[in-house]
Amino acid sequence: MNQLQLFSDEEFMSKEELEIHKAKKYVARTIYRSSGRRGFISTHLSDGNMEGAYKEFDKAFRTFGFLYPKSYSFTSYRNIGNIRYYSDGVQMEIQANSKELFEILLECLKE
Repeated sequence: MNQLQLFSDEEFMSKEELEIHKAKKYVARTIYRSSGRRGFISTHLSDGNMEGAYKEFDKAFRTFGFLYPKSYSFTSYRNIGNIRYYSDGVQMEIQANSKELFEILLECLKE
């Protein structure tokens, strides 16, 4: 085992990078848990069908959104998602695509 593998990627991130990563992670998990497609995604993953799991996640990504005041929010249009989060009381906004969030979800499911 490589010594760097003992540390998570998060330990090497700047404060801004860590906040962005946490926002994307939160959104990926929320889409998975709350979009109504969790069962379909889980079934495809357990069958080893990554393409099918991604297609289901992408459907959820395109049709799901949420807003928590002074916290995280997510909306999407086609294949671009807008994620809003707060950093030191200031609203920030980033964009992510469904593939990027799906890959983050896969990392989360391994934890």
